[in-house]
Amino acid sequence: MRNTYQRLQILKLMENDKTHPSARQIYLRLKKKIPSVSFATVYNNLSKMAETGEILCLDAGLREKRYDPCVKPHGHFLCLKCFKVFDFSCSAKKPSIRNFKVFSYSVQAKGLCPACSEKGGKKWKQKK
Repeated sequence: MRNTYQRLQILKLMENDKTHPSARQIYLRLKKKIPSVSFATVYNNLSKMAETGEILCLDAGLREKRYDPCVKPHGHFLCLKCFKVFDFSCSAKKPSIRNFKVFSYSVQAKGLCPACSEKGGKKWKQKK
């Protein structure tokens, strides 16, 4: 993949970002630095970077995919009330599945974050 200016700026923008931004959020942040950048350019770059393993693409069942610059093995927790995504550590090694070659895996948990739990989350029920 070519190291275009836009791609390098996306990587720089995402560096150490733990908010798991969507393509639209990344686009809006990048547009402040590069006013001429298009959403398609940002989206295509994110897709390619996820495909090559430079970043993670999280499809947590939300309207928009989220992106994570941390490619080390770790889990993601999705709060079903505020829709924030949080990282958590997973001590499990790469799973071994007989007769299969595992290149990557993901661990995802869903529930309520501490802030949402304190705001009356006990009354919250998952919609079916």
